[in-house]
Amino acid sequence: MTRSLQGVLPVHALNTARAENLLAAVERLRDEGISSGVTTLLVSVVTKALLKHPEMHRTVDGEEFIVRSDINLGVAVSGPDGSLSVPVLHGAQNFDIRELAAELDALTARSRAQKLTPADVSGGSFAISNMGRTMKGGQGAGILPLGYGGMLASGSVIDAAVVDNGVVVPGKILPLTLTFDHRVANGIAAWKFYADVIKGIEEIVL
Repeated sequence: MTRSLQGVLPVHALNTARAENLLAAVERLRDEGISSGVTTLLVSVVTKALLKHPEMHRTVDGEEFIVRSDINLGVAVSGPDGSLSVPVLHGAQNFDIRELAAELDALTARSRAQKLTPADVSGGSFAISNMGRTMKGGQGAGILPLGYGGMLASGSVIDAAVVDNGVVVPGKILPLTLTFDHRVANGIAAWKFYADVIKGIEEIVL
């Protein structure tokens, strides 16, 4: 992480997404016995956005960019002892929602049992951190793992007053923070990616 801070040009962008459809999808997954609903759905949304914006998961190697053909997502996992690991879900574009959930559950279990292999933690190019599991409200930004082009951090869903068709109504809001390496993407490219992530969250259906 120290090497990352010394060599990366991080930019943080804060925004929110309406979360009503996301919560409804989480409930449908929970009915199927899938407890990692929010993270699974975020992985799905981010994967689709990265397919449209491949520059967001480029890696800098000296003076060259490396773009992996697969979407390899590092997913932050907290351990029972307070430790943090970032196992990598390789080829996320090849899985549907339920397969993603199974892959994430397996990675999480190996991580918390301290049984990750070198392959489990290598090759990542974009990270996801679901801070909402431990942080009630608020918004934060993570440190990019070395070699990653960006990271999406989500907070916990909060109740908020929102405007629908000019009328203020109760709503659900998901705080989001995008961190990206300015060497691999400029602000315009990052914001287009961010907009697609937010749209994907707000319009998600199962």
